[in-house]
Amino acid sequence: MVGCFRGVEFPDTQWSLLAEATLNGDAEGRRALQLLCERYERPVLAFVLARVKNPDLAKDLAQGFWLFLLERRTWRMADVTRGRFRNFLIGVLRNYLNDDLRRQNALRHGGGRLQSHVTDIEVQDENDAHAAVVYDREWSRCILDRALIDLEAWYRKQNREAFFAVVRRFLPGAQEVPNAEAAAAGLGITVEVLRVEIHRARRRLLSHLRQQIGQTVPAADIDDELKHLADAIARD
Repeated sequence: MVGCFRGVEFPDTQWSLLAEATLNGDAEGRRALQLLCERYERPVLAFVLARVKNPDLAKDLAQGFWLFLLERRTWRMADVTRGRFRNFLIGVLRNYLNDDLRRQNALRHGGGRLQSHVTDIEVQDENDAHAAVVYDREWSRCILDRALIDLEAWYRKQNREAFFAVVRRFLPGAQEVPNAEAAAAGLGITVEVLRVEIHRARRRLLSHLRQQIGQTVPAADIDDELKHLADAIARD
């Protein structure tokens, strides 16, 4: 399926379905909207927490941001042919937080009643840069987590859950890589066989990562997004 938005043809990603939803309100588009919100809920909250001192206020602001997007249908401002969805979203989020700060400052100077603690919101450039790094890191974690869930489901279909539980510890995102000899012995295989299986698992994981990333970017951008994801994980 290829959608048409503002006279521009674009491939079938969740973002393209979202663009269609803003025009037609179809069920498939609404489902795409729900999936996108779920996918970026953690990165958005991570960004706000990096800029806001008060955790409760950060959660309120994050929730307010999603309500803002839904009520204003801000998706219509996006051009899927220019930039990636994660970049679009963080740009809107920055504007939302800065607008909230300006609104609260105006209330303070005008004698109005404050709805939040203005001093809790940080707008310094260096803090914003740190928040962007945190946002990317959480985005990469979410993508990786979803890909690992898909990979685990594949092993489950092969009735190899126990095998995956061991191999998983050699894949990206693992907290601590175990001793290969001990892991192989526990599975009753040689170290050479284990290494082959780890290599195969990594290839399957890469395939699932490409599928996850392909939900929000055209196929031509997947490789660049994979590199960005790898860099974000490396900084973790």
